[in-house]
Amino acid sequence: MTKALQYKRSPLLCRSRARAAGFTIVELLVVLVIGSILGISVVAMFISQTRTMSLNEDLVDLEQNLRVAMDMLHRDVRMAGAYSKDSFPPFVIGGIDSDGDGSLDENSDGGGSPDAIQIRYSETFGLEIVTLSGTEFRVCSPSGVVVDQIIALSNIDGSSSIEIPVKGIGSVACAGCTNNCDKINYDPPVLSSDYDGGALWNELKTLTYFIEPDYIQNGKSLGPALMQKTGSDLIPPPYVVAFGVNDLQIVYRDIDGTATTTLADIRRVEIELTGETRNAHNTGGGSSPRTRTMTTEVLVRNLTY
Repeated sequence: MTKALQYKRSPLLCRSRARAAGFTIVELLVVLVIGSILGISVVAMFISQTRTMSLNEDLVDLEQNLRVAMDMLHRDVRMAGAYSKDSFPPFVIGGIDSDGDGSLDENSDGGGSPDAIQIRYSETFGLEIVTLSGTEFRVCSPSGVVVDQIIALSNIDGSSSIEIPVKGIGSVACAGCTNNCDKINYDPPVLSSDYDGGALWNELKTLTYFIEPDYIQNGKSLGPALMQKTGSDLIPPPYVVAFGVNDLQIVYRDIDGTATTTLADIRRVEIELTGETRNAHNTGGGSSPRTRTMTTEVLVRNLTY
């Protein structure tokens, strides 16, 4: 037998030819399994990261909304009673008519359902009513009052108050004022005589915060929202302070921090806001919105002294 033939039959040459022929079925199956495992892992990691990013974006958005809402509430609650605490109650304890339709829509005394809070304060002192006659009264000019404005009046000892719309205004000379008087007309019923010598509160603010469980805009549901209503009638309508806020809890406290529903004893107000994310997220086997709660206590500085 020749050397050439012996070489062709060598085991080394046979193995080289086997490799050149390709992979075996077993090798291909192993590669496919490993590739599938890696692919599934990459996809699962991508899905997990996407969900985490979506959750974080929703939580950041919710926490920003809660901070905005809390900042507004904190500022207005701290101002309660400014200039007007002896003429108008700084808060309403009990039922609140937030939309001005005559029915008590919310309650401010705590409990399981969302509370509302109504706050009153003035930017300036009231103007004294110097003459009251029929459906007309006068205050020293300039009063800043305009036709169709809703103005607040308090009687001479601050024990009674009323809000009325202005139907007409003019300037007349009168005693007791450096300048002329603003003559203000209103519709009946006629004010009682104890409002003569009382005060006109042109800068009085009445703010009501309440929860709208499902805010609808252009026929589309935008979820829960914290609303603010200015004044005590239907004009202007309430507006959204922050979306995603689904609960407001109010606790009134006295100077020692004890909860109270006695208006004269209120010195502090505890505010708790709870919100939910816009989208549902996996939570322990289920899918539901995530929630966050923010709490603060406000010292009502105008009621402290």
